[in-house]
This record gives sequence, structure tokens and C-alpha cells, in this order.
Amino acid sequence: MKRLHVFAMLIMACFWVLSGYVQAQEAVGTGSIGDHVWYDANHDGIQDPAETTGIEGVSVTLYSSSNPTVAVKETATDAQGRYEFQGLADGTYKVKFAKEGYSYSNPSAQESETDTYGMSNDVSLMGGRQERGVNGGFYRTRYIHSVIGNLVWNDLNKNGVQDLGEPGLPDIKVKLYRLKMIYRTADIQNLEDYDRCFDFVAATRTDVNGNYAFGGLCPGVYFVAIEVPDGWAVSPMFQGTSDEKDSDILPRIQHSGWISMPEGREGLSVDAGLFQIQACDLVTIGDMVFFDTNHNGIMDCDEKGIGGVVIKLYDCTVIPLDGADFTSLNRRHCCGYKVAETVTDLTGHYEFDGQLPGEYCVEVCLPDGFRLVPRPNCPDVCNPVPETNMTGCMMFNACTKNMDIDFAICSDNKLATVGDLVWKDSYYDGIQEKNEAVMKGLTVKISTCDGMTIGQTVTDANGKYSFANLMPYTWAHYVISVAAPAGYEGTYYGEDGGANNSDLVYQALYTNCLTLASGTNNDIDLGLHYNSALVASIGNFVWRDDDADGIQDPREPGIAGITLKLYECSCTCKCPTLIGDIRNEVEEFYCQDWECGSTLVATTTTDADGHYSFSDIVPPAEGKRYCVQIVVPSNYVLSPYHRGCYDENSDFYPDTKSTRCLWLEPGYQLDFIDAGLIPSIPNPGMVGDFVWNDANQNGIQDNGEKGICGVTVELHACDGGATVATTRTDENGRYLFSNVPTNTTYYVKFVLPAQYEFTTQNSGNDDGLDSDPCPEKGITSNFTLASGQATMLIDAGMYLASCSVSNYVWNDVNKDGIKDANEAGIAGVTVELFNCSSNSSVASVKTDNNGLYTFNNILVDSYYLKVSVPAGYVLGQSAMGSDDGVKADFTLEGQSTCFEVTKGAASTGKPIALIESTSGVDGMGGTPTTFALSQNYPNPFNPTTTIKFAIAAPGMYTVKVYNLLGQEVATLFNGEMNVGYHSVVFDASKLTSGMYIYRLTGNNVMITKKMMLNK
Repeated sequence: MKRLHVFAMLIMACFWVLSGYVQAQEAVGTGSIGDHVWYDANHDGIQDPAETTGIEGVSVTLYSSSNPTVAVKETATDAQGRYEFQGLADGTYKVKFAKEGYSYSNPSAQESETDTYGMSNDVSLMGGRQERGVNGGFYRTRYIHSVIGNLVWNDLNKNGVQDLGEPGLPDIKVKLYRLKMIYRTADIQNLEDYDRCFDFVAATRTDVNGNYAFGGLCPGVYFVAIEVPDGWAVSPMFQGTSDEKDSDILPRIQHSGWISMPEGREGLSVDAGLFQIQACDLVTIGDMVFFDTNHNGIMDCDEKGIGGVVIKLYDCTVIPLDGADFTSLNRRHCCGYKVAETVTDLTGHYEFDGQLPGEYCVEVCLPDGFRLVPRPNCPDVCNPVPETNMTGCMMFNACTKNMDIDFAICSDNKLATVGDLVWKDSYYDGIQEKNEAVMKGLTVKISTCDGMTIGQTVTDANGKYSFANLMPYTWAHYVISVAAPAGYEGTYYGEDGGANNSDLVYQALYTNCLTLASGTNNDIDLGLHYNSALVASIGNFVWRDDDADGIQDPREPGIAGITLKLYECSCTCKCPTLIGDIRNEVEEFYCQDWECGSTLVATTTTDADGHYSFSDIVPPAEGKRYCVQIVVPSNYVLSPYHRGCYDENSDFYPDTKSTRCLWLEPGYQLDFIDAGLIPSIPNPGMVGDFVWNDANQNGIQDNGEKGICGVTVELHACDGGATVATTRTDENGRYLFSNVPTNTTYYVKFVLPAQYEFTTQNSGNDDGLDSDPCPEKGITSNFTLASGQATMLIDAGMYLASCSVSNYVWNDVNKDGIKDANEAGIAGVTVELFNCSSNSSVASVKTDNNGLYTFNNILVDSYYLKVSVPAGYVLGQSAMGSDDGVKADFTLEGQSTCFEVTKGAASTGKPIALIESTSGVDGMGGTPTTFALSQNYPNPFNPTTTIKFAIAAPGMYTVKVYNLLGQEVATLFNGEMNVGYHSVVFDASKLTSGMYIYRLTGNNVMITKKMMLNK
């Protein structure tokens, strides 16, 4: 029986071994293994200085390395995350860590001894070794999430406590921020640290009852911020005895202190009381910074305020930390945290307006070399500490204005003055030229580099401006800007770097940040250049729509004197666009419907032809909508909207008398916005008929004499001479005034074209065929228009005015370019007359026996002459005399300058001086005896111009073009050149507008001139 019992025990032992339930025999020794498990916030397997939190309750199991499936010992980490296995025999072990909801850190890192499954490397214990380096880094993968939230309410009595009857505020935006992983709460030392240490998490809006909540939050450190609506303020913080009823938001910075949020915390209450601001809820703080020359701390009559001094206002309220319980306080930055910053104006005054009541201190920022002077009879709290330049904390009660916080400054250094000139840079090179105009009456402003305005002035009659008594900071502090007329921008920064260059940023209206030294800095010049691409325009035509069809017909004239107004458009229907995260928070709106707004931009009237224009409109770069309204006279109604072709119809709605809203961007030119007006006259009359070319000048319309197109005709009322209507003759010379008010006396005025004269008035016996205006004034006799009457007999005859062009070609014996009495004319020389506008030949003649050339029946216009120089002669030089009738005025190629042939004037041609070629030439013909470089022609030019020059000795020569930086932009000639007169053509089609220099060089000669490319 005993043998059977032993056998059964052996079988049972085998079963236990095979089943894995036999626990290893625990050997007894003196060795130990232990240390800690920590929260690895950044998952890198390294315990960073900020990672001090141990993890409690981690399961720790000890295994023999030879049998890692059978536990030797088990334990769990304590509240600090520490563990220890004692009494271990010599051997090699492994440690495994595990906790639900956590994952193991990077196993390749040095300080986390676990693999991806939480098992450590082998740990060898020999001779009773005490191993304290088996650590585990873990991070959380599953949380019991927390909630932050509660109420934003209307604190009607402004006491910071939620009282009965005070309602919640709906639709208030609330934001949540969380401490970044790389920071600890100890890093939050002042207000600026909030921006640096926290990340935005989420935003929401309060519901209809003023409640809000942020759920699903992981453990961490947070703060809550409130977007306070305009006209509202935050109530006092931590008032009353109940944390559930007070306001937890700092009034001036509008967010809470930091909140330590543990795992699974529900319903943490962060409330905000808001109230509507009244005038007496606020305080004003400020006054003066002055230069105390006698160091007595008092501003005497001859002492000046200092402009541009930076003043900072600090709130002495401490910032609460650990907002979960709000039990601790943050250290303060100097005397508090900064709530506002300003700068003294040109008189030294400063002001912080609209501040909430409370304790504040003020700091003045001074450069090296400037120091504070104590003020007499001032409590210590208002005298700034010299080491910090800050006052003490002072209480400011509601509805007060304390304008007695003064700072007396002394120094061995002088204050700064800055200024100089604003000018129009016509050459667009950034350099002041003598003939460039100054710009008077422009507002110039000086500000700090971060945009705080110090003051402004206006340029005087010489374009000068100046700012005096400024603080000479040793760093870049000031910016100067100019309010330029529409379309102007900053020119190039002057390359000479001297006192005559422009200091504006290119294409801007402000300078770079300036450092002003002590004393006078009168070299900050502001050059402005007009750029049409910066502005836009709207305009075109208002016409009389006689047939009321809404379409511009050829015989329908423009209407003068009609008033039009330009308005900005406004949006009448804003539709929401949902953006952001899953909360579908309404952040932006887009405009669906636009209408003419009430913001008037400009007013204009139509000219004599019915045209109008709103020019130099400056829309923002992203564009804006505008509309035009027309003031319709009482005797007109608007034509139908948008009939016929796009550019010949009426663009104004008859009911609103305005256009649709028109999109404008810089550079846009909307020159097709027209308006048709239909006369609303009972039984109107008509006036009209014919303007013709009276070729034989007899004052009668003969067969074959044609009408003249485009002559302006005006209908005037005799009572005051007001212009009733204006029109132009059509292609047949006909004109018509329809819808003319009747029972009124009128006269008609014809505007004489430039080349015409009026013919004889009232010739012959037929009133339907004669000319009715008097030649001297172009107006007819008065006539009365009866009801429904048509007066169609008002005609005007005109003829082309002609003149003669003549002068002499002579042998200029003394080569002075002036015809002397003893110098004979030259017969048989061909002279040709050209029209300057068309460059076409008008006529060609030869000189008579006296050298006289004559062109008869020449119409009024602009002309030039060309002479064919006969053999044996060369063209003489142009004279410098004052009598144009006797001096020569021709180019090297025998072409004169343009001259005008005018009506009624004794027009004379250009005298032409010729020199016998055998006589030794030193003029403009033959062989030049001196080097010369002519002014290019035309100048300004676009894109080509001709450059002429004279070479007096053979040799190697170059003709080159340079920009104002001295950089070569073109070589026009480079090689050998013989004696004579030469020319080259410069093509600047690939260059930008501006001033250029051209230079003739060679044979110890260098001649330079300027030319202007104007695209």
C-alpha cells in the first residue's frame, strides 16, 4: 500500500511539471534588484529632467534568465514608482513590467531597460550585488478622460459673483490651451511664458444658457481663455466665498491661471463674469516725459517734452497658478505683468486710456546716457526706481483720470531732430534733380517701428518737414511715412547714398526703421513717383437718348453738367462658412448680396461732351466693390437698363439710379459705364441742320460742297446763356437738338475747328442755304421756339484757312547761320514741305532767282522742311541769333525743326544757309573741325531714338549707353571712324523706364549726355 502511495506522488509531480505549475524553488541570498518606473511624457525612453512622476501600481515580475516563463518573485511599484526584490541568490535574472493602459517606451534608449514587451535585459548578480539600475519608462495609451467647463454670465452688478437673475451669455468664444510636453509648470514664471509654453487645444462657444464644456481631456496642465466682445470687460476675480460662484478669469489678460488636470476629473468649474463697460468703469493714466536741463525735477517754462519715448504700463495683480484649486500665486514680472505700451507724442505727453480700475506701475524706457531725475514733493511710490526706471504700484479707482505720472530726464547728450524734403521724382532714379518739383502740403508721420504714432506734420511750401526733441535711442526705433496723393509710391532708393537720395522703401510710403543719433539728422528725404498701376478708374458717357431705346445712336449727343457719385458697396446678406475642426465652429462669412452703400468716395460731373471719370481710385490689393449713382435732372428719366451691345447701352438701374456693384482692383479701368437720359418734355421742339465746307467762300451752299463731320454745336438759352445741349455733326455735317423745351428763346453756337474760318453771314436770299453765325463769335441771332416747333434752318459755312510758307536759301559767306544784307540767294534749290504729324510730303518747290522758296495754300498745322543741297555746297550751321526770320535752324541731314502755321499770322518758313564746299568748312556741313555730340531725338523716347555726333579726326571710337548705376547697358558703336557727321539708333525696348547716359569716347575725347526713356 505504501508503494502505491509513493508511485501516485511521482505521477502527480510529473503532471505538475508538464503542466507548468511548478514554481521555481526560491533560493535565499543577499543580492537585490530594484529602482523605479516613471512616466515618459515624450516616449523617448530617456528620463528627462522634467519627467519626475513615478507610476504607482505597476506589476513587476522577477524571472531567472534560464527560465523566463516561471516567476521567481512578484511585486508592484509604490506611490513614487519604486520597487525592490531582496534576498536574491547569485545568478542571472530578468525583470518584467506591466500595467493596463500603458505602453513601453523606446527599447533602444539607454535609460529604459525594457524591451517592447516590458522585459528587461539580463541582470547578473554575483557575490551579493545590489543592482539599482533596472528602470522602466512608460506612457499612457488609455485615459479616463476629464472635463473643464462651466459658465460665462452677465455680471450685471459687476461684483464678480453669480447673483440671482444674472443670465448666462450665449455665443461667447472660449479657447483651451495645454502645457507643451517639453515644459514643466515651474517654467511658467510670468505672463509671457503662457504664449511660449502652451499649445492651442480647442475652441467652442457658449450655448443659449452661457454654458460651455471641453470634454475628453487627457491629464495635463491647461488654461482657459475668453474672447471678450467689444464694449465688455471681465469681472473682478475670486470674489465672494464660493469657488462655484466666482469669476476665475484674469480681467486684463482675459484667461485663467494654469490648471493641473488629473485623470478622470469631472466638471472642473472655470467661470467667467462679463459686464458691459460704462464711462465711469474705466481709468486714464499718463502725462509727460520732459528734458530737465537744470536737474530740479520740475518742468520749467523753457524745458521741452521728449517725443518717441516708450512707456509701459504694468498690472500689479499677481497671476494665480494651479487653477484647479487656485491656492498658489505666481511670481510677478517687475511690478506686475504688462497690459499696455505707448509712446510719447511730439510734446512729450503719453496716455493710457480705457484701463480697468486697479493697481498699476509705469516704466519709462531710456537709452544709455539718459537718466531719471527725482521729482520733489512726490511720494516714493510715484518716483521711479533708477535701477528699473519703474514707479511703484499705485491704486487707480474707477472713473478717475490721473495725469500726473511725469518723468524728468537729464543727459549730457542732445535730443534728436529728423527731417528734410519730400519731392516728386520725375526721373524715377531716387536722386533729387534741380528741375524736379517739391511736394508741399503732404502729411508726414513719425512712428515707432512697431506702429505706435508719435506725431505728424505737413510739408511747407518748399517741401520741407521736421520733427524735433526726439529720444535718440541707440537702436532702430523710428519710421517716417508720408500720406501721398493717390497713385504715388516710393521711388527707387537713391544709389548715391548721400543727402540727395530717397530713403523710402521702394514702392512703399515709409522708410526702414531708423536709428537717430543725438543732434540733427536732416537727411531723410522722401521721393515719390506716380504709378498708374496702383489706382483704378470708372467712367465714360452720359447721353441724351432721344429715341428712348437705351442704345447710343450716332446723332444722340452727350449731356454736360450731369452729377455722378461714387460709393463703396456694402453687403446685405452674409452667409456662414463652416471652418475649423469637428465642432463646425462658425468663423467666417461670405457675402451673397451687394448693394450701393452710404460711404461716398468721390463726386464728379460730365464734361461738355457728356464724358465723366472717377480716376485715381485706390482700392485695396485684394479688391473692393464700388457703384456709381447718377443725379437725374427733373426733365429727364433714365433709359432702360442693358439694352443692345455691352459698350453702347445704359448701365444704370432706373429705379435705384445706380449701377450694379463693380469689382475694382489696382490697375482696373472700367471705361464703359454709360447712362442714357430720356428727355421728359411736353410738346418738345427741335433745332438743327447743316455745317458745310464753303470751298469758294461765297457764304452759300453750292452743289458739291460737302458737310463737315465732328463740329461741336451748342444750344444756349438766351436767359443767362446757359448751355441747354451740346452735340457734334455727323459724317454728313448734320446735327440735331431734339426734345428741346419750347416757348423759350435760344441761340446756337458753332465751335470752329482749328483749321477753319467762318464764311460770310447771311449771304444770298435763301435762308435755308446761307450761313447763320457771325464770323467773329460763331453764334447765331436769337430765335424763339414755339410749342412743337422744328427750326431746321440753322446752318454754318466754314472754309479751310490757308497760309503761305516762304523764306530764302542763300550763300552764307561768313558762315554764321544768319542772312546778312550782302549775302545773295541761291536759285534752283529744291525745298520740300512735310507735315509733322503724318511725316508725309505736302509739296516741293525750287527757289527763284533771288533764292526765295514759297509754298501757297498751306493749311493750318505743324510742318518741317527738307532741303536738297546742290553740288558744290554744304549745309551751314544752325545760328544762335534771335530773329527766326533770318537764322538757319536745320539738323545735320538738312531737316528743319517743326514749326507752326497759324491762322491770321504772317507765317514764314525757315531760312536755309548753304556754304560753298571749297571755302574751308567749320560749320555743320562739310568736314567738322571739332568733336560734337548732339542731344538724342526724340527725347524723351519710347523705345528708339537717334544719336548724332561729329568726328573731327579719324581713329577708334565707341558710343555706349549706361544706366544711373554706371552699368553698361548697350554698345552702339565700337570701331574705326572717319572724319564726318555720323548717327546711330538706340533701341531700348528691353529696358525699363528711367534716365540713361550715352557717351562718345575715343582719340582723347569723352563727351556725355543724358536721355530719358519713358514707356
